[in-house]
Amino acid sequence: MNVKWLYQDGLEHDPRFDRFHNTDSEREWEKNLNDPQKKALLDKFGWNPLPPDERCVGDRFLWNPDDPGINDWVELSYQINSHGFRGIEMPTEKKPRSIITIGCSTTMGIGMPVGQIWPTIVSNALKMRAYNLGKCAGSHDSSFRLLYGWLPRIRPAAVFFLEPPGIRYEMITNTFGYHNTSAMNPEPLPYRFETEDEWLLSREKTMRAIKSLCDQFNTPFYYTHQENDDEFFKYFDEHDQGRDLQHAGRKRHIFWGMKFLQMAGHEWDFET
Repeated sequence: MNVKWLYQDGLEHDPRFDRFHNTDSEREWEKNLNDPQKKALLDKFGWNPLPPDERCVGDRFLWNPDDPGINDWVELSYQINSHGFRGIEMPTEKKPRSIITIGCSTTMGIGMPVGQIWPTIVSNALKMRAYNLGKCAGSHDSSFRLLYGWLPRIRPAAVFFLEPPGIRYEMITNTFGYHNTSAMNPEPLPYRFETEDEWLLSREKTMRAIKSLCDQFNTPFYYTHQENDDEFFKYFDEHDQGRDLQHAGRKRHIFWGMKFLQMAGHEWDFET
């Protein structure tokens, strides 16, 4: 397996991302291979390479775990630009034939080849480049902050937001500095919310801020939440997982991509 983190400066390692990116490191993958249950999941979801005599060139992964074929190949690698986002370097001028995607590590696509994540699915269908602002452990707060900085520069054709799961927020303290955190965070940081109502009000406020920012630049804004299983199971029989066995797999990325495209006006003629 030759899965690398490729950074703009040519380095293959950056300690800023260790906490989350190492869930899909070679060491973690090899550790999972030694666990019979996790190895069975890696085989099931198509994250182990074919035997050497069945490969074409190098190490490849099966494309469709439900109907694997030796001609279905994808490479898994991560290209991180100088701003810490997955993908090519950020633009220095407006890009009207582009989209911006915001969210957490699921939007960034941890555990997934870049060609199979929902931002790529949407951008390919729209024939536009995707600037992926997905951030590991990202929250509604970080999504607004990043969009606030990049939307005026890029001026894309649309913004798509896959809301992060759970209760997440950003904290800035004199003692600990800047942190992404959540209601389950074990670090000794103060909680922002005492009740669920306070969190819901904060989410509503941030969503309105994102929508207002998009309205300011006449940019269509589409959003959905990761936790929409009732609709998901109309099309798929089960959740699958990415190579790290923690993040969403191909089926959920396909589902979110189709859902966003439907919001943007695309229609499909097929039976569920």
